Amino acid sequence: MAEHLPDTVGTDVVSVSELTQKLFADVERTEKMDALKRTYRLQFMLNAEELAVLDAWRFENRLPNRAEAVRALLQRGLMAKDYDAEPSARSGDFRVLRRPDD
Repeated sequence: MAEHLPDTVGTDVVSVSELTQKLFADVERTEKMDALKRTYRLQFMLNAEELAVLDAWRFENRLPNRAEAVRALLQRGLMAKDYDAEPSARSGDFRVLRRPDD
């Protein structure tokens, strides 16, 4: 029967236990990488002035692109304390920049 086996059989013997550990490690690594993938797109509109402020903040903080700047600002906003939106507020009530009469 040994004469029917290819020459490569037996040269790199891995136990079932080792193979299982390697497979689970690969699955774990893949799951961690998948969790970091950005698969959702969020679109929103800014006016020219808001975009200019975002770009200025981005350059000041040396962020590589607008998306990273928005993520950094979102992270800071979520960490901020005492933010309490009025329940009856409409989306038009929220602005990046406040007008002098606000």
